[in-house]
Formats: sequence, C-alpha cells, structure tokens
Amino acid sequence: MNDDIELHDAWVAGITLYGGEALVALRPAYVHRNGSGWTQDIDLLIHSASVTGAAAILPIDISEGTLHVGGHVFPNLVPIASAPDVTVALDLVLTSGEAIMVRGHGLNVVVRSEAKYVEPSPSTGRG
Repeated sequence: MNDDIELHDAWVAGITLYGGEALVALRPAYVHRNGSGWTQDIDLLIHSASVTGAAAILPIDISEGTLHVGGHVFPNLVPIASAPDVTVALDLVLTSGEAIMVRGHGLNVVVRSEAKYVEPSPSTGRG
C-alpha cells in the first residue's frame, strides 16, 4: 500500500525550527490511499534543517510543491514513509505566491490524527 500526501491539497498550519529540526505541520493533509482521498493531520520532521522563506499568514494552502529525498524526486507528493539518513529538500509554493524551502538530512513523517474519508480519487501515478 502506497499512501501519499498530495501537496496541492494540503494546508500548512505552521513551520517551526528548533534544535536543528524543522517541523512542517500539515493541518490537514490530503492523503491518497487505495484509490480514495482522505484528510489527516501529519507532521513532516526534517532533521539538520534550514528554512528559507516564510508565510505571512498561517494556516495557508499549498499551491504546489516538490520533495527530494536522496536521489528521488516527488512532484506534488510526499510518501508517508520516513527516510532517516538521506538528504531532503522540500520546496513549497503557497497560494499567496510565497515560497518556502526546507533543506536537511533525514525525514520523519508523523501521523497525528485518524484519517477521515473524503472522496474517491484517481491514481496518484506512483508505482
């Protein structure tokens, strides 16, 4: 089973940098799961992180984004799987036009709530 966060339909509730880690709170995230769409609160915790850019008003929805994990590129998707020992780059463009870039080494994806069914959805294109 491949569960993926669709960045285009997710909301950034906050970005916190502390102790070298960046916490990107998606409230809610839109999750593709088994041919259907769900919402769920999810945190992206990026280790040894730096953050460039900031949103003037939060929460705000994401217009588009890309996640780079090691040598893999995920346009508009974040797999719900941790990658503890690889280079990570998360680039977000918000609906306000603002851009946020998070760079680091290691990613933990932390599910913070139960999933709520939204709708049937088309395949994400991941195989």
